[in-house]
Amino acid sequence: QSDYQGVIFPGMLSLMPNQFKRDRASMRFYCSSNVSDAYIRSVATRVTELGDTTLTTGNAIKYLGIQLFPVEYLPDDVIILTNKNNLVAGIQRAMKVYSQFNQKKDETEYTMYMRVDPGKILWDDALVIAYKITSSSSEIDEVDNNDSGSVTPSTPTVTTPAVAASVTLKDRETTPVDCLTVTAKSAGADGNDLSITIAAPTTTSDELFNVVVKNDGSTVETLEDCSMDTSASTAYIENVSSTYVSFEDISTSGTNETKRPALGTYSLSGGADAVTA
Repeated sequence: QSDYQGVIFPGMLSLMPNQFKRDRASMRFYCSSNVSDAYIRSVATRVTELGDTTLTTGNAIKYLGIQLFPVEYLPDDVIILTNKNNLVAGIQRAMKVYSQFNQKKDETEYTMYMRVDPGKILWDDALVIAYKITSSSSEIDEVDNNDSGSVTPSTPTVTTPAVAASVTLKDRETTPVDCLTVTAKSAGADGNDLSITIAAPTTTSDELFNVVVKNDGSTVETLEDCSMDTSASTAYIENVSSTYVSFEDISTSGTNETKRPALGTYSLSGGADAVTA
């Protein structure tokens, strides 16, 4: 049976940077139900009050104050350690709402269309993933049902995921503020070779701009006549299709003209390859 207490959980926790360990009440070990049950069984073998209550109460089980959180469909050989607030879902601000009165039901039905990013990690450094953990229900049952059986404890492979390079641009207000975040589509150190140039639009307009994407100094893509106008359909910057980067509109005020990113060339940075221990 895998040694969660002696190898896996402490190994994962040791790779978590200290600044993300303080709020342990909000941290979670996301794992399969089989892994959670296996850990409960290992704690329940203690001839202590904790062992008895763990097996009989069904309360949430913890390791060093961090709760184990079973997740449906998560494989038995994968465990994720992070703060629960580090996993978010994003809802784009451009929404459309339609209504229709249903006479038979005597009620008004509303239909809403919006863009949703179902999963986002706020801080990549605050995420540790262990995988290839050789523990399963069949192994546990074999040990339980056969006193002569044995399972060699596994040593997990713990990975700090790759980080995508990015850059945040300022707008054209009198006092410039952040308006646009550009992120490499492929995580890793190679994203640091990317840069973007905000240039004058191809079509004469006070609300448009071009984006030139370069890789290691060579132009690989030119995105013409982009806009910060959320109603501009395919021209709206978040809807513009790029092979190399993605765009996030973070502007909070101003007109479509002043919200445009300032002219200039900007290098992406902060990209890092995955680290396996």
